[in-house]
Amino acid sequence: ASRVALDSSMLSIIGLSPRLVCGVIAISGVGYNFLNEEAYQLGIDEGVYQTLFSKDGLSKSFRKKLSPIFFAKRSSPPFLILYAARDQKEIKHSSQDLSKWLMKVGAQSQIYSIPKESHKSTVLALSRAKSPATLMTVFIKTMDCSEQ
Repeated sequence: ASRVALDSSMLSIIGLSPRLVCGVIAISGVGYNFLNEEAYQLGIDEGVYQTLFSKDGLSKSFRKKLSPIFFAKRSSPPFLILYAARDQKEIKHSSQDLSKWLMKVGAQSQIYSIPKESHKSTVLALSRAKSPATLMTVFIKTMDCSEQ
């Protein structure tokens, strides 16, 4: 989802305007920057590349093309990035890096660590009162989707 939101060619190729995406809520993602060796190694260890691409490893040029972070620009839609406090360090770092990169290019980004949750329990945490779901609701209500 982050790649589609940040790389305007992904929507343009199917005849849709990139302005269709007026905000992104990214939750516990590790695939924002495949050039980051820490995140890349996690994908190898978990067998992700073998499953998705029938390969054990990927070239650096292909890894860069897969990485949403390199498509961020000032005009990117606003992001709310959530990750679990007990996520694996690679996931935490990936989420933090995406937020930093978005801010570096002048895009809007908010980041929030979900206390006491793990990667697997994050979805359940969203169903509780006073949870990140409240942040998500506020984020959605403040989106300006009028240009669509």
